[in-house]
Amino acid sequence: MHQVSLDLPAGTLVTTRSFVNYRAVVATFFNDGEMNRLIDQAGKRSMISRMRKRPPPKRARRSHSASAVVSSLLETAEAVESRLEAALSPLGLSLAKLGVLHPLAEARAPLSLSELADRQHCVRSNITQLVDRLEKDGLVRRRPDPDDRRGVLAALTPAGEQAYAKGMRALVEAQQAIVRALSAGDAKSLKSALDALTS
Repeated sequence: MHQVSLDLPAGTLVTTRSFVNYRAVVATFFNDGEMNRLIDQAGKRSMISRMRKRPPPKRARRSHSASAVVSSLLETAEAVESRLEAALSPLGLSLAKLGVLHPLAEARAPLSLSELADRQHCVRSNITQLVDRLEKDGLVRRRPDPDDRRGVLAALTPAGEQAYAKGMRALVEAQQAIVRALSAGDAKSLKSALDALTS
């Protein structure tokens, strides 16, 4: 089977929202084994005739299939997230921590906690807790905001820069390992399915 690799630009973060169980989607609409047997046994004309005579699926069955697909999607997202977290854990990082280090590394300058919260689409209290942990780990330091007496900026420390670089390498390697489980055709179909779900 031809395998496909995932080439990601530097600084790319991929979350579990970007994954779906493609095999479950395919199984819902098309059974490769059954189709191949039909072709081998009766030929294309017989297969088409049989398909035309086949009654439409019942509504209840379709509903069950939809439930199975969505359930598989959620289970796969959880499994992918677990694999990514496991790749970062030995470095003392998590997806949440790396999500804070990422904009600081990209900006190459201190950022306010409010700006970090906006970039991560979360409330400021969550960012405050994450910055507390990162500061305790020596990866981030707080400094006063010269433009706002009550404001606080977060800045990467040299150790934080190194941790971010190592974390991104581990994340990309984990993403590539996940995608290598797919053939080139499956990967292309998966991308199309995901685009259809998010369009």
